[in-house]
Amino acid sequence: MSAPAPSSHKPVRGLFYLLIGFFVAVYGLAIARLWVETRRDAEANLRYLDSMLVQNTRATLRNYELILRGIGHELLEHDMLRTPEKGRDLIERMRAIDPGMAGFGLARPDGQLLLISGIPAGAPLPNLLRQAETRDSFLKCLHTRKLEIGRPYFMQLLKQWVIPLRVPLLDARGEPVAVMTAGYPIASGNTLLASASLPQHTATVLLRDDGYLQYVHPLPVNQRDATLRDYFGRKVSPAVLRTLAGLHAPSGTLIMDLPDHGGRHLVAYDRIAEYGLRAGAIVPFSTLVDEWLRRLLMPTLLLAVFLAGAILVYRRTLRRQRDADATLVERNDSLRAINQLSNRIHASLELDDILREAISALAGLSHAPHVAVYLLNHDHGQLELAASSGFNPDFLALSQRIPLAGSLCGEAVTRKQLMISEDFREDVRIQPVLRENLASVGLRTGLVVPLVYREQVFGGLNVVYAERHAFSDIELDTFSAVAHTVALAIANARHANTLAYQARHDSLTRLPNRTVLHGEFAERIGRVDNRPSALMLLDLDRFKDVNDTLGHHVGDHLLTCIGPRLETALGDSDALVCRLGGDEFALLVAGVDSDEAVRLAQRLKAALREPFSIQGIPLQVGASIGIALYPEHGDTSHDLLRAADVAMYQAKQNGAGIDVYDRSQDTYNPERLKLAVELAHAVECGELVLHYQPKIDLASRRVTGFEALVRWQHPRRGLLLPGEFVDLAEMNEMIHPFTRAILDRAVADKGRLAAHGYAQPIAINLSARNLLDERFAVHLKHTLDAGLAAAGAIGFELTETALMQDPETSAAVLREIARLGSSVAVDDYGTGYSSLAYLRRLPLSALKIDRTFVLGMVDNVQDAIIVRSTIALAHNLGLAVIAEGVENAATADALRSMGCDQAQGYHISRPLPLDDLIAWLDADALAAA
Repeated sequence: MSAPAPSSHKPVRGLFYLLIGFFVAVYGLAIARLWVETRRDAEANLRYLDSMLVQNTRATLRNYELILRGIGHELLEHDMLRTPEKGRDLIERMRAIDPGMAGFGLARPDGQLLLISGIPAGAPLPNLLRQAETRDSFLKCLHTRKLEIGRPYFMQLLKQWVIPLRVPLLDARGEPVAVMTAGYPIASGNTLLASASLPQHTATVLLRDDGYLQYVHPLPVNQRDATLRDYFGRKVSPAVLRTLAGLHAPSGTLIMDLPDHGGRHLVAYDRIAEYGLRAGAIVPFSTLVDEWLRRLLMPTLLLAVFLAGAILVYRRTLRRQRDADATLVERNDSLRAINQLSNRIHASLELDDILREAISALAGLSHAPHVAVYLLNHDHGQLELAASSGFNPDFLALSQRIPLAGSLCGEAVTRKQLMISEDFREDVRIQPVLRENLASVGLRTGLVVPLVYREQVFGGLNVVYAERHAFSDIELDTFSAVAHTVALAIANARHANTLAYQARHDSLTRLPNRTVLHGEFAERIGRVDNRPSALMLLDLDRFKDVNDTLGHHVGDHLLTCIGPRLETALGDSDALVCRLGGDEFALLVAGVDSDEAVRLAQRLKAALREPFSIQGIPLQVGASIGIALYPEHGDTSHDLLRAADVAMYQAKQNGAGIDVYDRSQDTYNPERLKLAVELAHAVECGELVLHYQPKIDLASRRVTGFEALVRWQHPRRGLLLPGEFVDLAEMNEMIHPFTRAILDRAVADKGRLAAHGYAQPIAINLSARNLLDERFAVHLKHTLDAGLAAAGAIGFELTETALMQDPETSAAVLREIARLGSSVAVDDYGTGYSSLAYLRRLPLSALKIDRTFVLGMVDNVQDAIIVRSTIALAHNLGLAVIAEGVENAATADALRSMGCDQAQGYHISRPLPLDDLIAWLDADALAAA
């Protein structure tokens, strides 16, 4: 039997037990802390991946909505609903531009596909309304009038799984006349984040509101077809749908059981409401546990040896923790900087801005003294310096262009891989001349990250150090993320530039279009100090015979030859050649008088008479040319184009082939010419009077304002309505004093209304030409500054057509009017072709629904739908809605039930002279009392 331990051992044992308890407690705390950190790191990573998925999804879908609308409107302009094969070249060309897209298609509103890229003519095409996989998204697209994403399905024609995109093409009334459709290939690995490098066991998903998966990355590589059917051919489990239905926050993280993915997962989710999607980044819960256990390994070993080195292990653990915290801080700082960079560069479509932000971000993240961006020049097969910071000017002069072969940057771009050189002097991948240049300026270590987006290479990011530098994993991940962000921004900018080019050029001939003619007119006239200039309108003779005899494809080929032939004949003349449409071309020649213009027109006719060889067939065409001179025949491009059009038809009629505009041969009505002269006198002598039509608030039935409607008290013909004379004012500069006279009359009448206690504002109608006159805003400011009217007492209304004639100038004038406190409303909404993206950037306060929709809305379902949709749209944009043409109580009640704000029409009151209006208001106030 052993002897009991001496009592002197008790303090030691007590200390031992105390140490055991202390280390167990520390170990327990370590377990808890490591779990919290593991989950926190995982959530941060998932939130970042989720945000990138959301950002890329929105950017991709917005870009393709613009692309599909652009393609669709181009197809509609060429009447390709009836002759769809005419659009094949366009959609095949777009598919070649964007090989990441499986295909483009055009369908009628009844669902029948008319055209699919990659599918030969004559092949039977499906009806999208007769397939369960495509019906819902197609119908929803027609209903919402915006881009909709269909659920993935296996498209038999293309023999692959695709994600369908639908964009409706609307007519002037906002009704769908066709649907552009396109398909992302799921299995090709080109969509959304499919090219991103995700952490192991991590996946990103998009889930549709109907319970079907929209997108999963990465997909398992084995049994590809079966996997695609399992993932996209059925809804996710009911348990997942119930969990998602119980979520109240649009974004967050949670632990969720995902039976289809092997059990419980940590999920970071975010709602993309506009597309009916929920984005998510997921990692298996078991992976979190594995990571947690991996982090627990060292504390467990430390606990096993605590008797030998408890204090040392404890201090080492604290040091490791501090290092881990520093790493986490560094990673978070990098993620934050990358997110800020993404926000900045995606806010601009200018390449210089994108590169400047990229250089600034690289310099800040890498702390490297030398950074540069090289862009790939495909035509010359070399890299060209686009932006840099910190390099010696002499070295930059030697490295403006770098060959693809024999350079680190060229190898990284060619192989689409990040490349590191630890010592330039010993790197045999670099040509000796480049090595010598680098050594001469003391540069030693660097890396190149290729700019790649959807397998398209744009160039490379270069980070260079004067001393040896070891790159950490965090740095490499950060540089790769910066490169991906910059590549995406460059791709977006180039897409936008392509769309801008298409908006200003004819798609067939690549010549500038009508927009360029009107937009550049003033600048080109100004180049020659306002000396005489000529606008020629050229119409081909017998062109219809070519189309009818040889086919439209030959006619189109002939049209593409006209521009180069004209430009050759013009020689050194300062001329702008535009195609207006059909076989009409316009030529703006600056600095020529009438005789010179005629001689130039004769030279053009002679050039066109030379035979064209089209597909081996010699074709000879003539031309009729009308000439209008600036400033003799007009001060604006619109005036000159009208005059040239008159002269051109005169040239056709008299057989001369060339004619200069002659007012005596213009068929303009002499009586209207006389009326136009009298109108100028009427403005000066105060013959214009205003009648006012009240507007009421539909909810309270109170008068909210008045629309001023001009009348002309003509001394011979009596009271004339606007339709008989307003267009005369709009044809020339008379519109400006005309509008100012109306403003002054309205201000004076506003004073009388205020004296009777009626403070409601008066709305005045503006013309498109008023928006081109900066003096109008100056006159309004002087009126307000003089105290003749209070800010907000006078508002303005103008049509969609007026807004869209010169959008940029209109926006500037409207902003100045709004700054002065006056409200601006869009009149006759629904009858023009305004862009919602453009309208929302204007300082508008209300939309006025055109009377053509309001008059029949009680009996016509389509009109009622248009009115209801317009009200919802306006309210979503923060605008009030005013309905015109309310002729009966039933219409007013229907508008009130739809949430319309205000109304005007004969049911409320006809337009009244001021005295009658005051009497009407007094009677209304008495009745209300």
